[in-house]
Amino acid sequence: MAPDDLIATALAPAVAMSTGAILATSLQGRFSSIVDRIRELASERRQLRTLVALSEPEGARLARIERQLPLMVARGRWVQASVVFFYGGIAAFLACTLALAFAARGVPGAWRAAAEVCFLVGLSGLLAGVVTEILEMRLAFRVVRVEVGGEVATTTRAA
Repeated sequence: MAPDDLIATALAPAVAMSTGAILATSLQGRFSSIVDRIRELASERRQLRTLVALSEPEGARLARIERQLPLMVARGRWVQASVVFFYGGIAAFLACTLALAFAARGVPGAWRAAAEVCFLVGLSGLLAGVVTEILEMRLAFRVVRVEVGGEVATTTRAA
């Protein structure tokens, strides 16, 4: 394989690797925000639990926090899984690029087959990351519904 052919062949996994890195980086920011929100809710819950007598609004707020916390933890797990899938895809694309380089210098058949497998594993990692992120987004809206109570349902029906 000529060097120009190797570079052209290695371009696809490099582009996919960049895509996975961009997605993983943005999700790490979201993960950090979710963790911060979990800490805020847990702190607010602790404060409300220390009150001797809760007013009606405080009791309702505590109930909403109690329902939100498990959902937020689940959201964090979905985002964490997405990031892991994206990084797994990136690692597979790196392995693909290395296999292509070895194919140019060594036993082409075996290394090309390894490159194809690595490329498919990388694509699968990106797909799994996207799917888990879609599931996390659905869960995010459930958290919003808990936070605002019945307001979302009422507004949706009126529209």
